[in-house]
Amino acid sequence: HTKRARLAHGFALVDKAEEKASNGAAGYYDWSPKPGLRFIVLDTVSEGGVAGPSADGNVDDPQFRWLERQLAAATARDEAIVIFSHHAIPSLTANVPDEAAGKCGADDGHGHPTDPGCDPDPRDSRPIHLGDDLKALMLRYPHVVAWVAGHSHINDIEAFPGQKGRGFWSVRTSAEADWPMQNRLVELMDNEDGTLSIFGTILD
Repeated sequence: HTKRARLAHGFALVDKAEEKASNGAAGYYDWSPKPGLRFIVLDTVSEGGVAGPSADGNVDDPQFRWLERQLAAATARDEAIVIFSHHAIPSLTANVPDEAAGKCGADDGHGHPTDPGCDPDPRDSRPIHLGDDLKALMLRYPHVVAWVAGHSHINDIEAFPGQKGRGFWSVRTSAEADWPMQNRLVELMDNEDGTLSIFGTILD
């Protein structure tokens, strides 16, 4: 990718230490669009590439440990946290390690491996983390208020309740390939009484 393309797709926000440790494979990042709010983007693609189970997603162990650090840091800053990913929690079922794709071979002369389906990340992906692991992690951090995802081609909102009335909302939106063609506008509102509201408006 050119520098401009990486900026346009958000990958310039990837943590430099994670990018270096992953040999450039890390595709997850976070940023604050405004004070008091933290967006965290996860790479939930099952990079093991096994036909069938890899249609759904997972989170490898290095990313999971990075995510926990970001959740702790955002909590310490008293930021509301919104998670974004392709796969929602119910679709994180691909129990396939990245290493199933095999090691990368020779360089094609342009900085890419000749076998693009390989695993370029030298770190051990195991244990692979699935939906139950991610749900439990989110519920440990009450500052997480929403998880926005797609993949399932459905429009739905699901509550993931935690202790003492806490928890987070899962928001799934269908694809533009579906009919009717719809998007969802997600808005967070500070109710100025210690609570917040989440509005999800479907747009045709």
